[in-house]
Amino acid sequence: MTLRNRLPEPLSRSIGFGSLLVMILGLAVGYILFMVGVSTYFGHTLPADDLSGIEALVITGIGIVCAVIGYFGWKGFLYFSY
Repeated sequence: MTLRNRLPEPLSRSIGFGSLLVMILGLAVGYILFMVGVSTYFGHTLPADDLSGIEALVITGIGIVCAVIGYFGWKGFLYFSY
């Protein structure tokens, strides 16, 4: 018996919509951080003088991690909603 079959229907639905919220926020924040990190690395933004290349790559990496968390939120939504 799988986890989604053992949970009551309202709880499963709530977890599914919570996962959808995680997906939306993860992808939005991940995209923003990724684009800020890449543009800062190449010197196209205002704080490019204040941040080093390593810091810009760290921001880019955090953006990628947030996008991956958003992907797992999408997978959780698909698992608990259907």
